[in-house]
Amino acid sequence: MSHRRNMGIFLSNARLAEIREEQNRRKERQKKEQQEKIRKALEKKERQERLRREAEEKARKEAERKRLEEIERARKEEEARKKRVCALSEQLAEIKKLYDKLTGVDSNNFVSNDEKEISRQISEYSARVYWLEKIEKEFINMDCTNIPAKLAFEINKIRSDFKNVKSYSELQLFYTDKLPKYKNKIKDANSRFEEIKRIYNEVYSDYSALCSSCNVKEESFDLSDDGISAMNREIIQLKDMQQKEMVNEAINNTINEVFEELGLEVLASKVVENNNGSVYQKILVQYYEDKAVDVTVTNDGQLIMEIGLMDNEKRQPNSKEAEEIREEAANFCEDAKLIEEKFKEKGLILTSPSILPPNVAYSEIINISDYDLEIDNSCNNSDQDVYSNIRNHNYSSSHSSAKMIKGDM
Repeated sequence: MSHRRNMGIFLSNARLAEIREEQNRRKERQKKEQQEKIRKALEKKERQERLRREAEEKARKEAERKRLEEIERARKEEEARKKRVCALSEQLAEIKKLYDKLTGVDSNNFVSNDEKEISRQISEYSARVYWLEKIEKEFINMDCTNIPAKLAFEINKIRSDFKNVKSYSELQLFYTDKLPKYKNKIKDANSRFEEIKRIYNEVYSDYSALCSSCNVKEESFDLSDDGISAMNREIIQLKDMQQKEMVNEAINNTINEVFEELGLEVLASKVVENNNGSVYQKILVQYYEDKAVDVTVTNDGQLIMEIGLMDNEKRQPNSKEAEEIREEAANFCEDAKLIEEKFKEKGLILTSPSILPPNVAYSEIINISDYDLEIDNSCNNSDQDVYSNIRNHNYSSSHSSAKMIKGDM
């Protein structure tokens, strides 16, 4: 039979001390190991943190370098772009300046900062200028000095209108299509002008010769169909005038011959021009003593003879003088018939004569100062030989007027 016996186990103090010391050393060792692990972990962490920071710093510096490089590159590109834009803008400004000069208008001076837009505008304006210069050169080379006013107006209008065309394709179409048509019109007009000029010179030569012959101042005429027509009308009038002058000269010579043959002295003659342009010949013939025949030959073929008393001034006759003139007019009535017969013998035919009866109301004073003559009142001009020359033709006196003969020749 066994019995459990409780027996106590005791460690000696020394042993306990050893155990405690061992435990303390183990704890100390574990603590150191733990601290070492922590230190190493901290060092590792610090090293990793340092590496991370270094990596981040390196990355930051690299990023900053790249950023600065990018900024510098962008700056240089912007400067280069600005230089290109500036150069293109100057080029565009020059082209627009030339365009404005060609068109006569102020184009839009707004310039974009967009290089592509500026390049597009340069291309567009360059094309416009190219065709504008070609068209303008064609217009400059056109000889429009002698073309009709209507065609010149049309050319000037189309020349002004095409400058407002904005599309260079329309300018090109104008150059190739419309411009040749106007060039042909101008060519035809110049050819026509040369023909008109030739005809004008021929007609003007005749006109100038007639003006010189008729002692008429030459007028100026347009170098045109209308001018030639006007000049031909003037030529007709000048020829008519020339013919009338020839007739009048023949008439005047005939009148002078007749009066000289009848023994009547032609004292003076002159040509008178009225304000209306009509011209007539005045002939003063001494009839008897201080009486004279005042003969007027108009340019339309009218012959007027009237008896009057000669004096140095223009005045009305007094009653005595008026009666003397009336009596002399009555004597001149038959003499006028003889004069008419003499005219007829020399081919000067008087038609539709108009004879007014002698009347003191028709009595006139002939102002011989109009003929640059003077009467010397100190002399007694009572020579009746001249008067008797015409009296001896056996014509009896009959009543007539001072205006003896008036008719168409």
